[in-house]
Amino acid sequence: MGIDQQLYEAAQIDGANKWKQLIHVTIPGIMPMIIIMFILAMGGLLKFNFGYSTAVGLFNSVVNFILIFATNKISQKVNETSLW
Repeated sequence: MGIDQQLYEAAQIDGANKWKQLIHVTIPGIMPMIIIMFILAMGGLLKFNFGYSTAVGLFNSVVNFILIFATNKISQKVNETSLW
């Protein structure tokens, strides 16, 4: 609705089919809204509706991932050996 129709017309003149218009016009046009909705959804990730033990397990996994990622970066800088 907020994407200018002239962009679709220009893409059609350039030979883009509906799929190419979706990829190159629609998705980039709504990407700011997608990102905002994603950020707002992440804010409600740990509302504890899943139960206390599930929330603690998820938090534990996130912290462990951060620790592994940081240790990997330190190892990569010090020893030039890393997991990825």
